[in-house]
Amino acid sequence: MRRVSLVMLLVFALAGAAFAADDVIRIGVYNCLTGQNAYGGQLELEGTQLAHKEIPEVLGRKVELVVVDNK
Repeated sequence: MRRVSLVMLLVFALAGAAFAADDVIRIGVYNCLTGQNAYGGQLELEGTQLAHKEIPEVLGRKVELVVVDNK
């Protein structure tokens, strides 16, 4: 059992390092983009996109917005 735990820990540690090597920072934007409250969600999304346009990089890494409708 101990060996299995050690192997699993090693697998997850190496997988995390592989994803950390990516030069893109992804930021999730979870807003109400459809339905009854879509107007407010669209305004929030536009504000987020404006901020992203002003500051497209952080610490030399590109920032990518991942937009998802919460419906």
